Amino acid sequence: MSMILDALKKADAERQLGELPGLHTSGWTGLAPARRAGLWRRGATWTVLGVAVLGLAALFWLNRREVTPARVPLPAPAVADAPAMPPMAANDIALPPPLPKEMPKDAPKTKRDPPVASAGRKASAAPAPVAADAAVLTLATLPANLQRELPPLTIGGSMYSGNPADRMLLIDKRLLHEGDEIAPGLVLDSILPKGAILRYKGVRFQLTQ
Repeated sequence: MSMILDALKKADAERQLGELPGLHTSGWTGLAPARRAGLWRRGATWTVLGVAVLGLAALFWLNRREVTPARVPLPAPAVADAPAMPPMAANDIALPPPLPKEMPKDAPKTKRDPPVASAGRKASAAPAPVAADAAVLTLATLPANLQRELPPLTIGGSMYSGNPADRMLLIDKRLLHEGDEIAPGLVLDSILPKGAILRYKGVRFQLTQ
């Protein structure tokens, strides 16, 4: 553009130097026709040259405007949306199985020595009172065959104690303890405060004083 402006200024200066006189100029009529024709030709040339330069400048500016592409903003890169993770339910969480509890080892069993019975005494369970026991008969209610097999039984005295080992009974002048045999097959089963229970052939009967 600066070169075009310089050319226009130069052409304008030369045109002013060779400007033709006007109608009121006194020397106009005195110019030769050939000189006037040269002046007109020179002015027309500079005019055409200026118009051509302006046309070229305008054409260059238009071409440059068309060639220069408009800057198009680049689209931002699309970011792929991350897939939403579904909420995990409490039941979906697999819990590890509980560890088995260690079973305690069996403690060694301590052997207990059996209680030593008192010397000279027989360990026997105290017989329960059988006064109201229906299975215990009386001497009078025994079957006749059993009554005939029994020897005469008469209680001469007795001593009752809470300890069965201290109980004693006197029958036919014999001092007996619980569990003693009175006659073959006849056993003193238990001693009562006022009598005793005997056992003969599996049958129990009560003998009173």
